[in-house]
Amino acid sequence: MLEAWRIELLGGLTVRNSETKITRFRTQQTGLLLAYLALTSPHRAHSRDDLASLLWEDDDPEAARAKLRIALSSLRRQLESPTKSAIGSVIEADRASVRLREGSFLLDVHEFDRAFEVSHHTTSPAAQLQKVERTTSLYCGELLPGFHASWVIGERERLKRRFGTLLLRASMICETQGDLEGAIQYSERATQEDPLSETPCSRLMELLLRSGQASAAMRQYQALENRLREILGVAPSPELKNLLLSPSGATSAKPFSSSQSQLRPESKSEDSLAIPSLLYTSSSFAVPFPLPFPLGEEGKERVPPLCRLPLQTTRFFGRVSEIETLTSWLLSTLQGEAGASPILTITGMGGFGKTRMAIEVAQRLHRLYGVGVCFVGLAEASTAEEIPSAIARSLSLPASEEEPLKRVRAALGDTPTLLILDNCEQIAENQGGVITRLMETLPSVRYLITSRQSLGLTGERLYPLTPLPFPEGAGEIEELAVFSSVRLFIDRAQAIRPDFQMGNKNAESISALCRKLEGMPLAIELAAAWAGTLTSAQMLSKLEERFDSLASRKRDSMPRHKSLHAAIDWSYRLLTPSQQRLFCGLSVFRGGFTGEVVQQIFETEPFGEEITETLTQLCEQSLVVSELEESGETMRYRLLESLREFGEEQLSEPDQKDLSRRHALCFLRYAERAREFLEGAEGVFWYRQMERERANFGAALDFLERSPEETEVHLRFTDRLHLFWYTRGYFQEGRERLASALGRPDVMEFPQALSGTLRSAQILARIQGDLESSEVYGLRSLELARQIGDKLAASKVLGGLGNTAKSRGDYVSARRYYAECLELADSLKNKLIRATMIGNLANVEKDTGHPEKAKYLYEESLALNRELGNAVGETIQLTNIAALLNEVGKPEEGMKVGVECLRLCRKIGDKVGIAYILEILAVILATLGKSQQSLKLFAAGEQAREEIGLALELVEVGARVSLMETIREQMGEEIYVREWKEAQTEGIEQQIECFLQTWNKETAKEGAT
Repeated sequence: MLEAWRIELLGGLTVRNSETKITRFRTQQTGLLLAYLALTSPHRAHSRDDLASLLWEDDDPEAARAKLRIALSSLRRQLESPTKSAIGSVIEADRASVRLREGSFLLDVHEFDRAFEVSHHTTSPAAQLQKVERTTSLYCGELLPGFHASWVIGERERLKRRFGTLLLRASMICETQGDLEGAIQYSERATQEDPLSETPCSRLMELLLRSGQASAAMRQYQALENRLREILGVAPSPELKNLLLSPSGATSAKPFSSSQSQLRPESKSEDSLAIPSLLYTSSSFAVPFPLPFPLGEEGKERVPPLCRLPLQTTRFFGRVSEIETLTSWLLSTLQGEAGASPILTITGMGGFGKTRMAIEVAQRLHRLYGVGVCFVGLAEASTAEEIPSAIARSLSLPASEEEPLKRVRAALGDTPTLLILDNCEQIAENQGGVITRLMETLPSVRYLITSRQSLGLTGERLYPLTPLPFPEGAGEIEELAVFSSVRLFIDRAQAIRPDFQMGNKNAESISALCRKLEGMPLAIELAAAWAGTLTSAQMLSKLEERFDSLASRKRDSMPRHKSLHAAIDWSYRLLTPSQQRLFCGLSVFRGGFTGEVVQQIFETEPFGEEITETLTQLCEQSLVVSELEESGETMRYRLLESLREFGEEQLSEPDQKDLSRRHALCFLRYAERAREFLEGAEGVFWYRQMERERANFGAALDFLERSPEETEVHLRFTDRLHLFWYTRGYFQEGRERLASALGRPDVMEFPQALSGTLRSAQILARIQGDLESSEVYGLRSLELARQIGDKLAASKVLGGLGNTAKSRGDYVSARRYYAECLELADSLKNKLIRATMIGNLANVEKDTGHPEKAKYLYEESLALNRELGNAVGETIQLTNIAALLNEVGKPEEGMKVGVECLRLCRKIGDKVGIAYILEILAVILATLGKSQQSLKLFAAGEQAREEIGLALELVEVGARVSLMETIREQMGEEIYVREWKEAQTEGIEQQIECFLQTWNKETAKEGAT
């Protein structure tokens, strides 16, 4: 049976099923046809003539019927799969009539109507409120926004009335239950839904007065008054005004009729409220408060506020919080609040969407608050002195001999106005005096400026604009569709190819595209322009080849936006030579960098003490992004990949090589410094620091691999990273990097470095189950260590050889290696190696049937690791102790130790430790008879192993088989199979969180009793 489509008309036209989401149709009328059929089918079939005349009323009958046929054909392609059995599965049509097949779709409007009909059938107020809340949640916005057919408008108003009725009903229920705050919130929503009706507003004002919020009630009245006067040219009713004037108005106000009853007929519907004016266009933003300055005097004809903004022919996506913030800031300064800056500058790299953001904010201020707004483009201005003339041109002031600033003053007067000064970066250096004159001459004017850098003006408030959010990885279609970068790409692609959709086949490549383009709006739009000739996967492949292939073919594009390369070059040419030199040099970094490493790498460059200042200037120019690290103590910087590639292209080959070598040596020193602390009290901090620099480590190793003269540095570098790779679970990456270093032809010339690298390779080979290679690496390393007389290196290798022997089940050899290692460690007074070897010997004792001796050794090793602050060593011994306690019949004690271990592993990011302890906890839970929890943690442990490539030791195989048989026996075969499949679909973190929450509840309950 074919899956039913879900058709959504509330909040926009969307059709979806589990695999596909459709938001664009061949034409608007095609979408409208589907909406009409959905609203009326399957109860009724429509004649083709009726549909044609309804949807194409301006066409002659024959042309209208032809368009209907084309529209139906297009809908079939989108809704019915191209198989013979699927034809007619959604659209039933013959020569005379058309309808949607019953059972082929679900409609959100029908769901809302059904829920509305039963929402008042419950007598209990609490139950009724629950039903009302559920019903309101089904109303996701007005019906078919953007469609203006008469039948759409009528149905839209009916649904809006029902929604308003529900909101006021919920408000009244809350009031009867003594929840005045809840009653106010529902009334506020009702007021926002029908902003020109007095009914919800009076209800809200009454509640605010009753709760002692007279000022808020006054603001509501003023907001309604402004809207009524601006849109309908009428004043609020006397009854509404009297509600404010009456001392007891909050409790004694009498019902009154809306002033709009004179303007439109009263509905007799059982769910009617005052019908909102069709002139009003709802906004997705709530109106926080009205402007206090007068927008028109009562009794006088009001002059419409100025609005000179460029026409926008494309949709705007995201930036909700940014628009809210900017609107709030600008309202503060327009209201004349003390300390509010009259200048707000949006900064950001070219292509970030600064201009569009400014226009969207201005449109909102104009539409919701009646603020006069004017856009002034300065891209072609060469000096700041041209700004007054540009403003005069934007205001369409007639030419005159009079000074431009005086003409602007005469035109604007004292009316609060917002001027957008767009693209000010190229005249930033000499704007100060001009802007000061503007502020003195035009005291009621406020300035929203867009620039790639700060103008450096006194009192200037900066708002750095960042790229759009983008997915960090692949995900479900619904999850990806949340990201504004993805929505922007789909919309712009549909402008080229109307039937373009995001489905299961292309969702991953669309996500990767937006990630590759780092959410930069210009880059996304340029990529989407290829939709007519390339699939999203082909676009991604093309970008991997060359980033500068992004270019626009639109004739009306600004030169600096013709290509991404041109946008970056525009900013680059505005830099000083020293700024250009540092910007290009920063391209050597990957994944970000700190100011400290910049100082180290560029200490020989002619920056001197000015390097920090130059870096700051690049941040101000929006070419470098600065972010505060999680610690809150250090700034971290990064280049967007498109900027990094541009900077790299400007470097000569010798300069690139010199920079890369300095970069590699810098991060070798970093890795050596970090390695000193990884097994001590500061290990947690340094593991996190190394994780942040992982991309830089990779870039440094890439350079060393292609540099034949850097063998010793290459060997040392890979050796210093092995513990990081091991603990973080990067086994395969580490082995490949180590193999590359060991494969160099001249490694024997550096025996000290070679010995360490071989030992590192031994460790990672063993953890992946490659025991033969592990032993070979270990024996070669031991031979070199003994040749050069390095006892410390020899002791470490002996311990590793013992681990390899134990993994094979050769406990005799394991004991011998461990004992020899321990003897060397004690002679060197090395407590860390001693702690590790005691724990390893304990493993042998446990596996050979001596639990008491093993427990004693585990506890000794744990104490030593804690004394040294070695968190990784601590987690290893906690895991061992938890397993041992369960084996000797103390599962409850083992569970407590295991939970402690799991929390510590998560804290330090020990992925290997997490994989081990999850499986131990699963065994303990099975022992306690908690089979379902055991199964889930076992599945999580399995996922953790697979994620990092952690191999099973021989002794572990039998234990896992035994555990699975125990769980299967406890649950039963059918339940086991079902629960196992479900557990495998849940993420590791989700399973861990669920387990810990259950554990916390159980321990809290035990403590209470």
